[in-house]
Formats: sequence, structure tokens, C-alpha cells
Amino acid sequence: MIKNKKMFALLFVHAFLAHAGTMGPADLPSTGAFIAGEGGYTWNKNKGTDVNLLGIESLTSHFNNQGGSGRLSIGLLKYLRDSYGMSAELGWGYYGSSKVTLQQTGPAILPAATDFGGYTTKSSYDGLDLLVGLVYQQPSFGLFAKVGALMENVHFRNQADLADLTGGIMTGNINSRENRTEALPELKLGLSYRLLSRLSLIGSWSHAFGSSPHLGVSLNPGPSLIAINQNQKNPTLDIALLGLQYDI
Repeated sequence: MIKNKKMFALLFVHAFLAHAGTMGPADLPSTGAFIAGEGGYTWNKNKGTDVNLLGIESLTSHFNNQGGSGRLSIGLLKYLRDSYGMSAELGWGYYGSSKVTLQQTGPAILPAATDFGGYTTKSSYDGLDLLVGLVYQQPSFGLFAKVGALMENVHFRNQADLADLTGGIMTGNINSRENRTEALPELKLGLSYRLLSRLSLIGSWSHAFGSSPHLGVSLNPGPSLIAINQNQKNPTLDIALLGLQYDI
């Protein structure tokens, strides 16, 4: 009798594990879709503008970063074996803005009446990204790692008040706009905590592999009166987000 009970118990455990191996965690379907909304903060690698006059660093950039960010995404999920699966997602995000003004740091080579606060560059960042990767899911928590590309858009607006810049010699305003789009490799790492059967709290960090845009201008005596060193590629972004994901 005892031997029969042991045999029955072993058969039950074997059948349960065989069935569990065909299901995703927490009794979710083996395939599905999800939608997510996240908010957080972004740091960018925009280096701004520096002006060097006669070998003396005279003007440097002062940054006012507004890194508040948000992202919406939709995705697909397929469990391959036990708690492991693959996921793909398509998302659009707004990744903050920055305002750059010039400040005089060296000796007053230029006229004292010159106010460099009259020149500003405003930039905002957004983009569409596509990511694929691996998911590890347990009933209450999960981990994910994804790679892909971000189509990063940078929207520039340059403004100059000629009266401030020339000490009143000239008047008027200069306004110009420019949009720059570049595809950047992206890495996203994150974790999730299940709040309800289909609702999870998610946190993530993403890194878009861009550059450090910079404009350097040097005015020197001699044959090469003006030397310009510039990097006009889109900036690197580090994005920290927290939000909710709903499994459809």
C-alpha cells in the first residue's frame, strides 16, 4: 500500500512538472502582448560651445538641463522554456531638454557691455526605438535584457539678441531651428514586480550609444585666424524609467 502511494505521488509530481514546463510563470499564456507607460529622467552628453580668444579660454557653456522623460511602448512576449522567454517591444519616448548659454570666464577681452546671456541654444530629445531580448520571469518578479536601436531626434533652436551681444551697436534678433535624426545602438536592462495577475511595476535603465556633440572656436593671431573643432553627431543618452506594464 505504501509502495503504491509512493508510486502515485511520483507520477503526480512528474505529470505536474511536465505540464508546468509548457506554461509561462504565474499561469500566463505561453505567448502574449503587453503595453507599458513609464516616466523618469534622462542625462545627455551634449558638451555645448567653447570659445578661446588669443590662447585664453574666454567663453564656456552653462547648462540648464530639464531631464524629465516619458515613454510609451507595446510589445510581444513568448516563453520558450519554464521561466525563460523572448520579448520584443516598440516604443516612443520624450527624453528631456537642455538650454545652453555662454558665460565669459577669462579676462574681458571683448567689450564690457557684451552680454552673452543674449545667445541661447535650446535642444529637446525624443525618438522611436525597437528592442528585442530575453526575459526571466517568476510568479512575483522578473528580469529582462534587450538590445536594439533608437532613432534619436534632436530639435535645436538658436536665439540671439544682437543688442546684448554687441553692446547696443546692433539691434534685432536671430532665430534658427534645426532637426537632426540619427540611429543609435541601444541597451536596456530592467526588472519587474507583479502587482496583480496581469499588472506589473517595471523599472529600467537604457543607454543609447551616441556621441558628445561640441563646438569649439579658437581665434588666434597668425595665418590660421579662426580654428573650428566641432562634433555634430547626436548625443549619448542615459535613461532611468519607472512605470507600469499590463499584459494583454
